[in-house]
Amino acid sequence: MQKFKSLFKSTKEEEDVESKPVEEWTVSDFQNWLKKHNYQKKVTQILKKEEWNGKCLISFTEDDLKKLGIPSGAAKGIANAINQLKEQQDPQSGGSRSQSVRQRIEHEDINGATSSSTTNNTNQHQDLDNDIDNKVVQLLDDEEKEEEIKLHQARERSQTRDRSGTKKNIFSSNSESTVSAGNQAEEKYVACPPYHISTFSKEEKEAYEKCLKKVQLACSEYPPSVQGTITQDCIFPDRFQYRYFNPLRLSEKERQINRSQEPFVKVKLIITEMDSGMTHRLIRKIGSRVHKTIKSMDYGMFHTALIVGVYYIEWVDSSLVTVRKKSSSKAVFCIDVGKVSGQDNCNELFKKLSKLVTEWNKTKEYDNKTANCQHFCTEAIEVMGLKDAYEKNVNQGPLKEYLLRLKNTGACEMSYKISQDVKETLCESENINEELLEFLKDSGNALTFSKHRQLDMFVHLLQEEDPLYFDREPFDYALLKAYDRAFWLRSQSKGHDHDACHYWEEGSTGLCLCPFNKNAASIESEEINNSIIGKDYEFGDYRPCYPIRDFQLDDNDDFQ
Repeated sequence: MQKFKSLFKSTKEEEDVESKPVEEWTVSDFQNWLKKHNYQKKVTQILKKEEWNGKCLISFTEDDLKKLGIPSGAAKGIANAINQLKEQQDPQSGGSRSQSVRQRIEHEDINGATSSSTTNNTNQHQDLDNDIDNKVVQLLDDEEKEEEIKLHQARERSQTRDRSGTKKNIFSSNSESTVSAGNQAEEKYVACPPYHISTFSKEEKEAYEKCLKKVQLACSEYPPSVQGTITQDCIFPDRFQYRYFNPLRLSEKERQINRSQEPFVKVKLIITEMDSGMTHRLIRKIGSRVHKTIKSMDYGMFHTALIVGVYYIEWVDSSLVTVRKKSSSKAVFCIDVGKVSGQDNCNELFKKLSKLVTEWNKTKEYDNKTANCQHFCTEAIEVMGLKDAYEKNVNQGPLKEYLLRLKNTGACEMSYKISQDVKETLCESENINEELLEFLKDSGNALTFSKHRQLDMFVHLLQEEDPLYFDREPFDYALLKAYDRAFWLRSQSKGHDHDACHYWEEGSTGLCLCPFNKNAASIESEEINNSIIGKDYEFGDYRPCYPIRDFQLDDNDDFQ
């Protein structure tokens, strides 16, 4: 057990580099950061040889890196990520350590939420949790945080008495920012003010107080009034649905309605690594074979999440379910679970999901044996009525074999076995390029795709040489597509290596030739960047109702 604790400790020390001011980084710190973000060995070796440290990062450009021989994609990725990190750490821009961590994980996996810290008893569980770099959950983005704070400040200023001595506030029916229940004519999202605590039942007060403690820990830098509003959004299904599953909060393009298409929502299961370093992978392999609790889990020592339409949903170690943007720097698997079709069914799906989420927020604490991220995903799939679809679409053939490999060995390489006949056919093809030929010759019959480009070229050539191959092996195609979607999720993650190896593009036209995206378009276009999983929703007329509850303001009341 002590060996496991020390291994987790070293993982934490590697991850903590981003909480240290960039200008204070040593050469070793910068090397750890590069390795954490999966930059190629060539990149790390060049910067190590040139002794780049924090002082070099105070003021540098993408061109400075290119002059050293760093590929343009990697140079751009490093420059963007370091500049973003420096902005987060700058006190003048409000970048305290907790804020920096919170902002960063909006685009990264909530690694501390993974079941990989599983132990046999409560004390061991607490020991491992203390050793892992637990990350705070992002419940508000920066823009929304500022708006929320301004809203609460305005409310406090506006609470004045009229001549009759009655309280008046900005949420009255005369307010320009108020929308009546069910009135969606303006098609504009309006934040819902907090309910008055005096209207809560005994059970609601207990749930509020319990959840408020979680939110206070996760969002310690927010004003108490904002923490209170977030807490109410987390425990009342109608508030959660209105705030987090509301198409009015999407961009205008994302919420456009296609009347010629029946409303639908696709649901996908995401599996991510907690950490991609060698130390953690060693822990995972050992734990998967000898640890009783880990062996009982569906997916072993990996974090799981769901993408429901456009929403990325996960249960994290702060014991809260969060909804965030689609991205994952450590995704290894992204599979279609099923599809819900029809306007009424889509409306009901988000209603059921909101009820489940708030129930978990109110009643559960993160526990590796009874309430971890995998348990939440399993229950959510069942609540959405997709249990049978999971068995049909996921728990079959090579997909099932891959999931068993995750659980039993801790190995998550994007691997695919081909017969010698298939390999020889591809290697002898007139259409094969040198890069793919070299990859196939070096790989034997078990291919491991470390780059998106390798996967795309392989599938593209296989389809050219044998157009009916995947008709005969549909689950093989589903497995390779799950790898492809994971690569797209990685490329969506800010601060991740945006080297050209993540895309396969035709040099003269810039077209994306990913064989899994039928409608090829420029990789620079918003359509491709936004469709890492294709068109995965059509909400139709779905709009959650504006939450309403009567409340009366008193002089000494606050809205926590």
